[in-house]
Amino acid sequence: MKTILQHPDAPSCVREANKILRQCCGAEGSGTPLGDMDIFNTLEDRPAWRVHGVGKDVVAGGEVKGALSLISIEVQDKATIKMFLRFSLGKHTYATRAVTQTNSNIFWEELTGNLVPGVIEHIFTTAEDEQGYFIAMQNNLPIAQEETDPFTAYKDFGASLWRDEYAQELHVFPLKESTYCHAILMPWEVGKLVMKPLNRIV
Repeated sequence: MKTILQHPDAPSCVREANKILRQCCGAEGSGTPLGDMDIFNTLEDRPAWRVHGVGKDVVAGGEVKGALSLISIEVQDKATIKMFLRFSLGKHTYATRAVTQTNSNIFWEELTGNLVPGVIEHIFTTAEDEQGYFIAMQNNLPIAQEETDPFTAYKDFGASLWRDEYAQELHVFPLKESTYCHAILMPWEVGKLVMKPLNRIV
């Protein structure tokens, strides 16, 4: 694989992939693209987690309540939710994008099994379920169907092209029961990003 990536006549998309590999697969780690997918398992198999700080009580907005209703959690009018800026999963830290871009870009697994990238907008718990913690994120929009993603020819690499903009609606999923990991990303063309799941902080 190294020979292909470093060949001077390799396609431009492969040369760009080589740059990403150098960032996310350094000599200090396991370093294999497929190994970077090992983060995708249930929280029961993961290290201990904790939220940072005591949280801030805010009135739940319509977008959050609507997203919660899609996973069968109803929040009363003017009900408060407790917002957090960060949480840790073992040595890895996740945060809202109001805090940092680095730890707020993630991939998460939908019920369909698809891996979708996005950005964390909120980390919170509700009064109705004080033991349940949730992540609210906005998904990156996919590229147009007529556009070609050159990374589809390199499935083992795990990268894909997405638009550098987000869906308007929020998606909420449980922090404890869901599968997700950090994302590494870099600009590709105007309005596009190449993104890859990552099992450690960039």
